[in-house]
Amino acid sequence: MVRHMLLSKRIISIILCVIGLVLLGYSTQLEVSGAPSEPRDVPLGPVPEPPPGFIVVPPSQLAVGAQQITLDVPEYVWQDGCGPTATAMLLGYYDKLYDMDLLEGDPNSQGSITQSISSQEHLDDYAKGPNDEYYDEHEPEPIPDKSELGGAHSDNCIADFEKTSWSSEDNKYGWTWFAQGSQPVLAQAIQDYAEYRGVGLAYQSLWFEDITFNTLKTEIDEGRPFLAAVDSDEDGYSDHFVTGYGYSTDGKIGWKTTWPSPVHWETFHEADPNDDWGVVAVILIEVVPPTCESPGAFTCFGDDKYVCTEGHWKLYEKDGCLTFFERIGAAAAPITYAGLAGCLLIVPAFGTAKPTLRTFLISCGIALAVIIFVLFQYGYITLAW
Repeated sequence: MVRHMLLSKRIISIILCVIGLVLLGYSTQLEVSGAPSEPRDVPLGPVPEPPPGFIVVPPSQLAVGAQQITLDVPEYVWQDGCGPTATAMLLGYYDKLYDMDLLEGDPNSQGSITQSISSQEHLDDYAKGPNDEYYDEHEPEPIPDKSELGGAHSDNCIADFEKTSWSSEDNKYGWTWFAQGSQPVLAQAIQDYAEYRGVGLAYQSLWFEDITFNTLKTEIDEGRPFLAAVDSDEDGYSDHFVTGYGYSTDGKIGWKTTWPSPVHWETFHEADPNDDWGVVAVILIEVVPPTCESPGAFTCFGDDKYVCTEGHWKLYEKDGCLTFFERIGAAAAPITYAGLAGCLLIVPAFGTAKPTLRTFLISCGIALAVIIFVLFQYGYITLAW
């Protein structure tokens, strides 16, 4: 009896330890493979007009017989940053489609929605403009503005939410970050602005290696324009934000440029020092439809779960639509620590020749407490009262 009891306890301890090690290996693999090869900081600067020598390709120059599939995205010219301007074109499309009030004014006219792109308060508190001495080309760093000094207004336009021109973000006039390390700065800012306007929005922020021409074709076919960081001056690095609004059957993507020449068609390819308009990264956007009919019903937009409340979809749980294994992937770091803790705490309890049931239960309890504590600290479990 004692020998059987000892054997069963040791088997259980080995099983628990193996589970911990499997989780350790699985989560570590996800942590490595689920992110870019290295963190990337991608700021994009002011490009209010085509670089010298850049040739805009209009739809009329597509291959003979090629068909265009396009969305009715409005055309806005560069206003205090390519990031806010490109974002406004994308949101203006949804305003025209659903009348969602994402922009203050008529989305068919840029003159009507200028304050939604960059308000007067934004210009007063942050960057002054391209002709100001702040941004002389010999000035190595942004001069501190109210984003650093304090006293700034509350965010009230796209440029505010995207922190365009903020010296605290190391942005000169018109500059906006696409990403900082592993943080999808621009995509999160667009979601925050949409929520400020009372609209739910899901996004995917992807590097070039994670997308294909067919990825973007599918977005257009589903009625969703997208944003991209591109290399407009043929140096291999992104410098401009644009809005994707269509594709052609000869393999080109149609872009709203934010320039006086508003449309450019280009074969989808990666940024290359020998070829302009290469794509560095893309943000796919899915805007939550404005109304619903079944109170209490749930649905998913991207990874987020929404609930039908008073005729509108409201965010119910961030990442609430992730599967169990996707959550494990997202929780790679805490599961790594929890798996190690489980092994290290459970195994020593069975190193003695005569382990007792009490020792076994205490050891398991400690291991379980450590795992729960780690997951709670990382925010992957919460307490509901």
